[in-house]
Amino acid sequence: MRSQFFKSCHCLLIPLILSQTISVKGQSVDTLKLGENLIANVSNSVSRYLVVTVNNDKPLPVSIVERTVKVNPAKNSFSSTIRSFNLDTTKNDVRTSVALVRGILPVSNAVSNGPVTMTTLFSKDSILLKMDSIKTGTSRKLSFHQLLKGYDFELDYEMLASLPWKEQYKVAIPFYQPGTKGNAKYYLYEVVGSEDYKADGYPAISCWKIMSKSYTSGLCTWWISKKDKQVLKESRERPGQKFTIRTLISY
Repeated sequence: MRSQFFKSCHCLLIPLILSQTISVKGQSVDTLKLGENLIANVSNSVSRYLVVTVNNDKPLPVSIVERTVKVNPAKNSFSSTIRSFNLDTTKNDVRTSVALVRGILPVSNAVSNGPVTMTTLFSKDSILLKMDSIKTGTSRKLSFHQLLKGYDFELDYEMLASLPWKEQYKVAIPFYQPGTKGNAKYYLYEVVGSEDYKADGYPAISCWKIMSKSYTSGLCTWWISKKDKQVLKESRERPGQKFTIRTLISY
């Protein structure tokens, strides 16, 4: 496993292979549909990010996010487990997504934050939400159909690493937030140029600089290494002046 330590900040996000064209705020943009002929660019790895958030000029608790990817060749699938560790409170949660390597089609997503586990199971025709309470031993289920299907939002980094980045690339991607009842939503991604990422004590890394904006979540800026498509830095500015920077510290 490669290992690096960055003393400053960096991270990423994505575009995709076209299937049709839609109009997004007056622009003609390539769009992706679930089931595109994509191959996940994944390998067994562990990446750690430092997350710093400021809300109305007030710093919030700092956290470490660890992403562990494991490939299962026998099932032509991979899993991505995200562990969040809050450095100020000991609160943490674990999120594990499973998808097929071919097509990056979502299979399942499970979120555990202590007493409750929320599981999302994907099938061709519907989505099943299952909530299990460890404390009470009870379980609730909800099944529903989607008019617009999408990719698992928890696999955004793996999606980014699998895309054909190039200058002036624009794409709209349907993402679904696991654990919610509703349709996927389109997110627009645009390569706005190239930029070197500089970390103290390390050579500059040439990156694609990508901007995305959802209709509800605000503006995100991503930096992804041109060489290996590793997420290096992510900056998010949400409504209500909430600002987050996520930086790669080791991988």
